[in-house]
Amino acid sequence: MKLARRTSPCVACGAPIVADTPIAPLLGQNGRIRWVHPRCAPATPQPCPHWVRRGVCHLGDRCALAHPPLVDVPGAFAHAAFTKAGRVGVFRRFVVKEFGPAAVVDVAGGKGELSFELENLHDVACVVVDPRAPMLDDVSQRFRRFRARGFFDNNEGGLGFRRRWREHEEAGAELALRRPRHLRLFFDGALVDWTVSGGDDFFAAAARRWTREVLIGESSRKQNYVKVDGRLELLPPPPDVVPETDEWSAVSAREALVGADLLVGLHCDGAAEPIIDFALAHDKAFAIVPCCTCSKQFPHRRMNGAPVKSYESLVSYLLAKDPRIKKTRLDFEGRNACLYFRP
Repeated sequence: MKLARRTSPCVACGAPIVADTPIAPLLGQNGRIRWVHPRCAPATPQPCPHWVRRGVCHLGDRCALAHPPLVDVPGAFAHAAFTKAGRVGVFRRFVVKEFGPAAVVDVAGGKGELSFELENLHDVACVVVDPRAPMLDDVSQRFRRFRARGFFDNNEGGLGFRRRWREHEEAGAELALRRPRHLRLFFDGALVDWTVSGGDDFFAAAARRWTREVLIGESSRKQNYVKVDGRLELLPPPPDVVPETDEWSAVSAREALVGADLLVGLHCDGAAEPIIDFALAHDKAFAIVPCCTCSKQFPHRRMNGAPVKSYESLVSYLLAKDPRIKKTRLDFEGRNACLYFRP
């Protein structure tokens, strides 16, 4: 039972609500919760509007309103709770809840948003493996805007972050945000084989493997390319253009990959199967959300004798790699099948 913090008038009956006496929630027409006398509140708790509209409430058990089965609520949502824009947060919360704190390798991490949030909200050390340079300046600015609007105030596992942020605000200082490390490599079958067998020659070549594939994705505008006859052509980089990889040696790169506790991949396209192969070879946990089938890139894939060309057949193909791999659905729009494994 919630108690009033101070004496104030009841919006329902006008009588005063005395401090430290019980109060109950009353949902107004504008969707805001007002606190009233228990006798002024409905006998049956009103359904939470966030729960009804989106099928999720970030307050969970702390919410004062009811979360009934949605099939019993007329007009309740019949779609995913989050749009594609919210998929990083949904996947991040699943990873933290399922695996807890763990050293993470974020394969095909793109802009680096997932790793950035894991680093700063959950104190998880991350390495982004992607041939594209992450857009961490943009991600950092977006993170600060969202933090200023209170987006992470109810974030699961973010208590330490909120405490550090408040301490810096009270001291009049700006909190220095951590950045994940970046290993500029293609995560493919050849890389998996190298982590098993070792050797320096492969790493030296793979660290500078530049192809037109690098241009695909949201951070393509950050790459070196030129338009030729209406097509994008990748320019060969100068020798000193790959600072993220120049920080690594073959030994340190292999140790970072093999020494991680968990591999993650959100819409990791062609890296989905190599992630699973790597995890099984090194007995590591993983969580991936497959996306594109890349059937032309992997024509050898077969499921029940037929080529793997559809999303459903790709998921079945990946699940068939080991009976211990589990599958769940994450609550965001689009391709949201999550395959995960704990050794």
